[in-house]
Amino acid sequence: MLQENYETEDALLKVALQALAVQDKELQDVQAAIDEWQAGDEGVPVERAFAELKKSRHIGIFALIVSLYCLYGTLHAAEPPAATKPAAAPQAAAPKTDKAEKDDKAIKPEWTALFDGKSLTNWTAPNFGTQGEVEVKDGQLILNFGDGCTGVTWTKDFPKSGYEIEVEAMRVDGRDFFCGLTFPVGEDPLTLIIGGWGGSVVGISSLDGFSAVENDTASQQEFKNKQWYKIRLRVIPERITAWIDDKEVVDRDIRGAKLSIRNEVALSKPLGLTSWKTTAAYKTIQYRLLSDKEKAEAKPKEVK
Repeated sequence: MLQENYETEDALLKVALQALAVQDKELQDVQAAIDEWQAGDEGVPVERAFAELKKSRHIGIFALIVSLYCLYGTLHAAEPPAATKPAAAPQAAAPKTDKAEKDDKAIKPEWTALFDGKSLTNWTAPNFGTQGEVEVKDGQLILNFGDGCTGVTWTKDFPKSGYEIEVEAMRVDGRDFFCGLTFPVGEDPLTLIIGGWGGSVVGISSLDGFSAVENDTASQQEFKNKQWYKIRLRVIPERITAWIDDKEVVDRDIRGAKLSIRNEVALSKPLGLTSWKTTAAYKTIQYRLLSDKEKAEAKPKEVK
């Protein structure tokens, strides 16, 4: 036992205790201590074993173990501590290269603002015949209460598919739709209705001649006046998807469907925003093109 090398005091004591247990089967407490040690309790068994040895007739053996323990501890304390390597300082992430930034943009193109928060630049207010006043105030585009449709129509070019458009909209006053977002799908337009038909209907008008309240995109949601809602719409030739506050509310495969809009919003083509007998406000209107990867992932599974 004394000729072996022991890395720790505990390793030395473990061997000594095991030797005692083999020599004298009467040291039941020592054996129990070893069992506990082997089970993972390394702190208690040594002191307990020493106490039991003190009470037993094996005082000489106890003295030997204490001597070995002290000798090992003295030699161990005289050894210089092993050198430790200083912790490596955290490295800052390498700045993105121009190529990496271009790749990121190719994967997910950036948003382009359609409303500057100051004017109606590139927008026009159609004469629906029943409209309220359209104004820009405090960074918001306001469609004031009318006796029917009030709205604005985009006057510049706009993509016909493969894009997302995002609007932050609020019903300021009234009880009907505060966001009628008319948008192009190829040569045919559709309208996403938010808060229509009494204030709670969400859906797409029109599919196969059926308006948002009549077709399978219709759902109900409570909308509070003077609360902002983030509305996002994704358009590809095969599919229309929409979210309100990042919760999906429309997901429709439009292959084979006849696409159209209601006559009330005909002046909104190809891209426009309307409200119905309601004062509405918008503070963000923006769009982005979809990357090829995003368009592929957005397709219905059977056409990917």
